[in-house]
Formats: sequence, C-alpha cells, structure tokens
Amino acid sequence: MDTFKKYTYIASLIAFVLIASLFGVRTQDKTTSNSCLESGCHTMVSRGWFKHVPVKDDCTNCHKMVKANHPEGTGREYELADKVPDLCNGCHDVMGGDKSKHSPAAKGECLGCHDPHSSDLRNLLKTEAGKPICLKCHDVAGKEMNVHGPVKKNECSTCHEPHSSKYNKLLRNEEDKLCLSCHNKPIKASNHTIEDISQKLSSKNVHDPVTSGCTGCHTPHASKNKSLMSSDFNTDIYVYEKGKTGSLCFTCHSDEILLKDKAQSTGFRNGDMNLHFIHVNRDKSRNCMICHDVHGSDGAHLIKSSTRFAKWSLPINYSQIQDGGTCKSGCHDQLSYNIKASFVKSSEPIVEAKDKAQPKDKTQDLSKLSSTIKGQIKVDPAINKSLIQGLGLNLVNIDTTINETLPLDKELKFQRSNLPIGIYNLSLNTDDLDELKAKPDKISFQVDLKDSASVIAANDINFDMKFDEIPTKKIEPIVKNEIINFNQTRTFNYKNEKVAMQTKGLNNYLNSANEFMKANPKARIMIVVHTDNVGSTQELQKISNNIGKNIENYLTKLGINIRRIFSQGKGSLFPVKSSATDKGKAANRRIEIKILKQ
Repeated sequence: MDTFKKYTYIASLIAFVLIASLFGVRTQDKTTSNSCLESGCHTMVSRGWFKHVPVKDDCTNCHKMVKANHPEGTGREYELADKVPDLCNGCHDVMGGDKSKHSPAAKGECLGCHDPHSSDLRNLLKTEAGKPICLKCHDVAGKEMNVHGPVKKNECSTCHEPHSSKYNKLLRNEEDKLCLSCHNKPIKASNHTIEDISQKLSSKNVHDPVTSGCTGCHTPHASKNKSLMSSDFNTDIYVYEKGKTGSLCFTCHSDEILLKDKAQSTGFRNGDMNLHFIHVNRDKSRNCMICHDVHGSDGAHLIKSSTRFAKWSLPINYSQIQDGGTCKSGCHDQLSYNIKASFVKSSEPIVEAKDKAQPKDKTQDLSKLSSTIKGQIKVDPAINKSLIQGLGLNLVNIDTTINETLPLDKELKFQRSNLPIGIYNLSLNTDDLDELKAKPDKISFQVDLKDSASVIAANDINFDMKFDEIPTKKIEPIVKNEIINFNQTRTFNYKNEKVAMQTKGLNNYLNSANEFMKANPKARIMIVVHTDNVGSTQELQKISNNIGKNIENYLTKLGINIRRIFSQGKGSLFPVKSSATDKGKAANRRIEIKILKQ
C-alpha cells in the first residue's frame, strides 16, 4: 500500500509539472519557436532538411498572438504579423529595381513556390508529387525529342533568375554571354561532342546571328530538330532529296540558291551560273555545313578549312580572289570561278568579259527614265496648309527598287521624276492621319508605269482630305540627321506587312544609318523582324522574312554592301507582350535594328 501511494504521488507530481508547464506556455506574452516545437503540436513545420531561419529562432517574427487561450482555438489565436508579400519583404529584397520580373514574385505570391517553414529542397522550394517546381507553370520541354541539358536536369536557375532580372526573360546575363558561360569548352553529349563555341567567336569572320545571341537559330529549351535548331536543318553530309537541305538557313538567305540555276542573289557564281545550285540541287544534295561553318571561320564567307566525310577530314583549300575564288577540295581538282568569266579549271586563264557587250539594265539607264508620278493633297481652303506639309507620303516600287518618302511643297504638291518602269504604290502615312484626325477619300493608289513614255501616267493622283476638326498642331517633317550609336537597338512598330516600310521614322532612321555606315566602313547592320500571332507559324515567318528583305533592299539601294547587312525574321517566336489583346499584338509587331562594330 505504501508503495502504491509512493508511485501515485510521483505520478501526480509529474502531472502537476506538465500542467503547470502547459499553463505557462499558454499565458506567455511571447511564444518562442522552441516552446512551439517542444510542445509537440508544431513539429510538422520543421521536418524538412532545410528550415526557415525564423522557425529556428522565434515564431513571433512572423506570427502574433491575438488571443491568450492558445491552443484551444486550434491556431485562431494567432495571425500573421503582416500581409504576404510585405511580411516576406521585411527580410528578403528579391525584386530590386529590375525591369524583368517573374509574375508570381511581382504579384507577391511567395507561397506559391516556397514553403514558409521547412523543405527538403534548397531555398525552401515546394514540390508537387515529385514534379519540379517550375514545371507547375512552365512546360517548356513538352514532348520534344531534343531537350537542352539544364532543362533535362530541371536546373532552370542555371539560366534564369527566379524573382527578377535586369535582362529580358529573367535571364542571368546577356544572351550571348549566358550561353558562352557553358559553351566555352567542348561538351560531351550522348553520341557526339559539342564544340567550343567561344573559339569560333574569335575567328576573323563570325556568323551575324551569333553576334547577337544564339536564339536566332536555336530554341533554348527543347526542339524536335537536332541541336535544338528552331526549324529544320540537316547536319548530315548528304540530303537524299533533291534541293532539300533544311529551311533554317533560308529564313535569312534567299532560297534562289536552291531553286535557280542563274540566281543573282549569290556571289558564288561563274558568270551567270549559280554554283550553289550546282552543289546543292542534285539527287545527293550537299548541305550548307559541308563548306560553311555556322558559327565562325577564319575563311571568307565562313568557308571551313576542312570538312568531314565519314571518318576522314578533307581539306577545302578555298581562297578568295578578285571577283571570285579558287577551291581545291578533297572532292574535286582545283577550280576557279569569277562572276565575270566562264567556268574554267584554274590551270586555264580566267577570262574576264570586259570587252563583251553587256545588255543594259533599263532601271539603270538614266537617259530613258522619264516617267513621272505627281499629284496634290487637296484640303479645304480654310485649312492652314503649312500644318500639313510634314505629312508622310510614301512611294514604293513593288520590287523594292525604290522606297522613299516624298516631300510636299507649300501647295501640298508632290512629284517624283526619272522613274524606271514598274508598278508603284503611293500611300499616306496612317500614323500622321491619326494625328491630324484626317479622313482622305482614298489612302493609297497603285500606278503602273508600263514604259518610259508614260510621262502622264500619274498626273491626276490627288488625295482629297477631310478633317474631324481643323488641325492646330503642325505635323513635324522628316528629321534628316538622326543620332546613331553602335549596339543601340531601335524598335519600330508596324501595322502590317503591306505598310511596314511606311512606318513612321523608319525611312529616316535607315537614311541616317546609311550615312553612319559610310563613315564607319567596318560597321554592320542587323535587322530583326517580329510579328504578332495572327496566322500560321509558316505564314508569320514568311511575313517577317519579307519585311526584313525589303529593309535590306532599301539599304542596298542606298549603297550599303549586302555583306554588311544581316536581316532575320523571327515570326511570332519572341513576343514582348501577351498577344491576347490588340495592344499586345501591336507591341509584338516590331522591327529591331542595331548597328554593330566588326
């Protein structure tokens, strides 16, 4: 009996201590994390390998007691000390002043990605049934066959900042520098080795798309094409379908080199014989990589020093000569070509056709260019004509040999003489019309100058103008000398393909760029055209290619060598805003132009 009383006493004493301890926890003004965890009620919050510092320190850093009867209300006696994300921002300054912000971070949805107490993943990241946290929202790989290494390993933060960045798309660095942080050494892939791309950038000649980044040709996450190419590109030695070497190269380069045996869009020709066509358009076509390095080369035109055939490496031995070149490869004996000569072996003299009478180009024979387009913009006599003299009036030849803005005189008359035969579009700049609140009877005319005698073909092109209100602000005329700087991107938003060349300020910029490039002979100009998402991928790619080609032609007509111009259409692949709204679509329809140092 005494023993029973003894144990009863001890049990009662232990129970009293526990009750007193529990009572003490409930009545404390400040609850420490140790007390919360030691009570046995909140041990779940700290079971992860990585613990939030306040969990180790003091729960009241984030929680505050509002009632003193905890734990009777199962947690309702406590609430957060502040709202999320203000509570998180008290310790974590993750946004800074960066321009590119991750949407959840910008909206303050910290708990969408992070567990506030503990996690088995670093940075307290959440996981959902083993699914990587980024893939909860971003399915960047999809079902594509080829996946970029970091994406395959779920290492999104290798390239992207999780919260904000001063670079677009939350990138950790400028695109070219970011890619070269890994591709500055050979990388072993599953069945081949990816070359050191940084070495290519130190070559004498670098492929223009490479100078602005890698996404001109590669998709950064995944692709159905080899080497993460953005469109079809064949890397095999031969292509067993006549003339089909892949479409990627021809998003920038003219496909005439495949389709025409006498294409003039290539300098690789002997007289008028297209030598690209001879090499490529056959039953066993060669692909571009047989002769050209797609990143950079010390050889002219990106010609390699050697090429592979099965296990062998064959020399190319290409050298550039005046108006042509010489090649002695492992495929054939030494041959030379000259754009003014017949196709001959190098042992024979290269015959230049200096004495041969050449047919005259009608568009260049100034004695016959007598066609004229002229007319007038007619307005109400009460309108002050000086307010409208800066109105943009665009003249475009459909084959882009002429693309310019016509000036208006004091009577709002215009005239363009010495025009070659062809079809011309004459139109008003719609941006200026919106600014003037003007409504013309017709916004554009098409004129067919059929021969050099059509001097009166366009005498009666007049635009009758009506206004919602009488203009009081003068339309500024074209600014002639725009300040141009190296590596400065200028963006022009266009309305559609037909009027892209009429985009306000574009022609003026191109004219200024022409003068800048004449003063800087080693400068190159890069044109990148983007579209909205209205249409199929193929259609949008073609539209952006066409606009880029038109700008390229405009510059060549000003006298810039085609080799100094790089134009590329990217279709709808790289929007800057959501295309769900008209405003977003308008922002995505853009032309980006940059002048680069060599």
